Amino acid sequence: RGWEDNTKPSSRWCIYVGAGGCPPWCNVRLWRRNQYARRIFPATAIAPRRAAAALAAFQQAEDRIGSVCSWQGKQKEALSYYKNALLLRQQLGNRVLEAEAFYNLGRIYIYLGEQVLAIEHYQQALAIYEQLDDHVGQSRTLANIANAYQRLNRWPLAMKYHLQSLRIRRK
Repeated sequence: RGWEDNTKPSSRWCIYVGAGGCPPWCNVRLWRRNQYARRIFPATAIAPRRAAAALAAFQQAEDRIGSVCSWQGKQKEALSYYKNALLLRQQLGNRVLEAEAFYNLGRIYIYLGEQVLAIEHYQQALAIYEQLDDHVGQSRTLANIANAYQRLNRWPLAMKYHLQSLRIRRK
């Protein structure tokens, strides 16, 4: 099959490489992406355009690895990758990706039972979505803020945010 376990690929290539590349779930691909994401390129060694491209690749890899960890139930590990993705996205200056990173961190904090931290991160994502006039992002984030308040048994605030989310969805 091209891999022996989840931690390292065998000396052979994945069977999918010859057919246009590994599928997203392939262990060899995940291992390679993990190794690539952990490399640090000195900023002076590459041209600015390549540096930006490398930064974009790093943030994408960190985000995807965080997603895989989250799906595997490794929330603390996912948190670490999502934090790295946030820092890289802030360096890139891409507000859409930055909002998504705050949203992902909020989601992980919910899984960890840290509703207050989740709300803080959701609020930061919401502020960016409002600046971007992204109604889908606003509605989704407001609903998750409401869910976090429900977990804290703060029903009036939960209702307030659910109603805001509903108002935005109706636009």
